[in-house]
Amino acid sequence: MQRNVGYELVNVTGVVLRRGMVEANESVVDTEEFAAGVYFVRLSTQNGAQRLVKVFHY
Repeated sequence: MQRNVGYELVNVTGVVLRRGMVEANESVVDTEEFAAGVYFVRLSTQNGAQRLVKVFHY
């Protein structure tokens, strides 16, 4: 993954629950405090590229 990649963890209503920077090729985001359900992770680079990933939290 390229450098300077930011992430936002978003719930199904569009509320940003957590945001930060991806520190390595693999990063862990603590979701223990959130209820089970569907969430989205929005990844974005400084040049404007974005990717949205659906996440299921049990």
